[in-house]
Amino acid sequence: MENVPSVQSQNIAAFTPRADDVYIVTYPRSGTTWLQMIIYQLTTSGDMDFTHISQFIPFLERAFLRDRKLERLSSPRAFKTHWQLSRVMRWPGKYIYVTRNGRDVLVSYYYFYKEYHNFNQSFAEFMDRFLEGTVQYGTWFHHIADSRLHLNDNSVLFLSYEDLVASLEERLQDIITFLGLNISTADRTRVLDRCTFRYMREHESKFDHATEVLWEKTQELSRGTFLRQGKPGNWKEHLTPEQELAFECAVSRVRGYRKIR
Repeated sequence: MENVPSVQSQNIAAFTPRADDVYIVTYPRSGTTWLQMIIYQLTTSGDMDFTHISQFIPFLERAFLRDRKLERLSSPRAFKTHWQLSRVMRWPGKYIYVTRNGRDVLVSYYYFYKEYHNFNQSFAEFMDRFLEGTVQYGTWFHHIADSRLHLNDNSVLFLSYEDLVASLEERLQDIITFLGLNISTADRTRVLDRCTFRYMREHESKFDHATEVLWEKTQELSRGTFLRQGKPGNWKEHLTPEQELAFECAVSRVRGYRKIR
């Protein structure tokens, strides 16, 4: 079962989906913010004169929690969510599901918990929670396994964080084709430049979780360390051989998984 933040059910019930809605679906720390930026740059002029990216691409759970008036957004709307894919697919639209090496997710989530959840225990203790699924959004393993139920659904585009790092231009074309967009050569160049880790770090406050919360409450700015290194394989600097074995054992216990990395 997903261990998700509390959301007012009446706010979910009041949500009116649209056929051209786009959902970025990920387990936390799997490239969600990067996809928000990519979709924002592809579907707008790309100006960076906003306080937080969620003004244009809301975090769906937080939007429901805050009773945000999502009907005011112009079509095509885009949302990010950490709910499992099967839960989101109750609504019509298109879905982009992004995976990331689970070990890197584990490490990145650990630092997120330290920064934003005041987690002051060891990495080993956090890993135990991660493997048990007693962190927000439950177990990464089940989240991935659930997505694999929809591998043959044409309304879902599957991407991996590692492929985005290795070949952003090719994956960008996959997204353009999937969404049926018409992008000029000049706009494509702009998108590629502004969706680099370097550019996003220069504008980090516009993606930071703390900035989003403050924008909702006071519209003040904050700067944290929401974007870390962004490179695949950072987990090798954190997991011991015994922890790597424990992770592999957890993978093997998940029924229905396929190519969980």
